[in-house]
Amino acid sequence: MPAATATSPGALGALPGDTPWGRSAIPIRRAADFTGLRLGRALVGFLAFLIVVTSLAPFRFAALPQVPTLVVLDPATLALSFALFMPLGYVLQLTRPRGAPVGWGQLLTVGVGLSLSIEATQLWLPGRTPALTEALANLLGTLAGGWGYHALFRRVRATDAVKQLALELPLVAVLYLLVPLVALGGLGIAGQGASRGWLLLPLVAAGGAILGGVQAGYMTAHPARRQRPFRLGGAAWLALGLVPVLPTQPLVAVAAIPVFFAAEGWWHRVITRRVEGPGADLRFEAPTLRVVLPLFLVYLVAASLWPLAGWQERWTAGVALFPAGSTSLAPALFRAIERVAAFTLAGYLVAEMAGRRADTLRAVAPAVLGVVGTLVVLTEGARGFLAGTGASAGMAGLLLVAALFGARLYQLQRDHVRALIRRSTG
Repeated sequence: MPAATATSPGALGALPGDTPWGRSAIPIRRAADFTGLRLGRALVGFLAFLIVVTSLAPFRFAALPQVPTLVVLDPATLALSFALFMPLGYVLQLTRPRGAPVGWGQLLTVGVGLSLSIEATQLWLPGRTPALTEALANLLGTLAGGWGYHALFRRVRATDAVKQLALELPLVAVLYLLVPLVALGGLGIAGQGASRGWLLLPLVAAGGAILGGVQAGYMTAHPARRQRPFRLGGAAWLALGLVPVLPTQPLVAVAAIPVFFAAEGWWHRVITRRVEGPGADLRFEAPTLRVVLPLFLVYLVAASLWPLAGWQERWTAGVALFPAGSTSLAPALFRAIERVAAFTLAGYLVAEMAGRRADTLRAVAPAVLGVVGTLVVLTEGARGFLAGTGASAGMAGLLLVAALFGARLYQLQRDHVRALIRRSTG
């Protein structure tokens, strides 16, 4: 039989090539690699936007730069710097061909470039202490995130703990979006009272239910020891989002652990009975979404209206994102970006519920704008009666744009999974 040529179907993506990290079996990108590239770029852009905003808030610049600090050894600051960049490195691996080695060059370029840009900009922010140790923590977080994705992928493949496709499911991608949302919730606690942090527990429970559902749907036939990589990986991923909560609300972070595993175990048992019992139904995504959505809505509404006190009789509204005279702009900005991230996830969830019925953003936009638009009108309308807050037309428009972006993220994720399925069955 003649050897496969470089243009034959069997040769595409199958010719080994040398790399600095060993031999790679994927020198040529295939359809699934391009869909992963588009998805990865969208997620990287979203995460980079959140990192820049949280790092530079409240954007009050001085005319003259301050003297940088070479070393900052505050453990909380360094841990936060590390945790903020770790999801970025994880998602950067999505831009590489499936199964390719860790892209250390790409991780170094993005990690160094973004972290040094942020630290340099902080020279013009009064009260900030830009330091090389923070930039180093950012870089290490980026590298650790990229290595973590690669290690988890290899572990899953080596132990056959789950189908590799489980790491790419649109439902699993909800976990990717929950992490920055939980982190932003932790950053926005300041000035909102000690009870504000407890609003994050519904998100933690939702993450546990997703992990339990995916495990039961994909790993029922495998022993518990082979489910461990995916289970611990999901818990570690969500724990990253709780890092900003630790300094201000350590009890919330501690309580989140049993909440997460209780939700994971309960929903794992429910889905296991569903897929193994009489009249077995292997579909688990839709039932899991029906459990996740109420938890998410509880958080979304409560976080939008918190604190639920100080109501006024006269309804007020404006265009600005923040009410006039805001004194603590940084926490207010964190809470505003938290709402943007929350409504991005809302758009993603609505698009996922629409599923195969809407293959384009234009087709799914009416459903997203109808459902999410109703939530925006209700929450912003209610905020108009909150003393010192008021409704914001600018925020309403921003939240709708975020929801449409979330819907687009879902479609990119779905297209990537479809390409992976075609690759595995082709």
